[in-house]
Amino acid sequence: MQNGTYLRNGPGLWIGDHDFRHLFDGYSTLVKLEFDDGRLFSGHRLLESDAYKSAKKHKNLSYLEFSETPKPSRSNFKNPFSGVGEIVKLFSGESLTDKANTGVILTQKGSILVDHDTLETIGKFKYDDRLCDHMIHSAHPIVTETETEMWTLVPDLVKPGYRFVRMEAWSNKREVVARVKCRSGSWGPGWVHSFGVTENYVLIPEMPLRYSCSCFLNLSR
Repeated sequence: MQNGTYLRNGPGLWIGDHDFRHLFDGYSTLVKLEFDDGRLFSGHRLLESDAYKSAKKHKNLSYLEFSETPKPSRSNFKNPFSGVGEIVKLFSGESLTDKANTGVILTQKGSILVDHDTLETIGKFKYDDRLCDHMIHSAHPIVTETETEMWTLVPDLVKPGYRFVRMEAWSNKREVVARVKCRSGSWGPGWVHSFGVTENYVLIPEMPLRYSCSCFLNLSR
C-alpha cells in the first residue's frame, strides 16, 4: 500500500434554532486518513470558517447558507431601505457563507487554506487578479486531466451571462477565457451546478433556477 494522506470533508455540525432543510446547511468537518507503512492514522476537525465562528459565537446563523437565511432583525421591518443593504452585502460577499462543506479548499465564496497535517484552518486564499474574491461559481469546478489547470463558470449578474474562467496550478491568478450570453428572453443567469468540457467546447446547461435581484431585495423581509 502506498503512503499518503486522504482528506475528505462534509457537513458535520448544525448550529441555531433554524429548521435546517438540507444536508449542506451543516458546518464543515474535515476528516483525515493517513497511510504510513501499512498503518492507518485518522483524525477530524471542524473547519474554522467565518460562518462557523460567527454561528458558534451568536448561537445562530449569521450568513446566507445553502437553504437557510439569517432571521431578520426587527429594525429591518421598519427600514424601507433594508433590502438595498442586503443587495450591497450580497455583491460585496459579506453575507455569503464560506463554510466549505463540499470543498476542502474551494468554496462558493472564496478559498480557505488548511494544514493537511494538523487540519488547522490557516486562513483565506488570496487571488492575484481583478476578479472579485466572493464571486459565485459552479458547484463543481473541473480539474484538467493533466492537473495543470482548474476551470469553472461564473455567472454575470450585471450583464446576464456566464464567464468561463481558468486558473493554472500553483497560481492564484484567474483568467476569463470566454463569455456566453443568457438565452434570449432570460431575465438572469441560471445557477449552474456543473458543466461539461470536451476537446473543443464548453457545455453550459441553462437551468430553470435563476438568480433574481428582486428576490435578493426581499431576503430581509
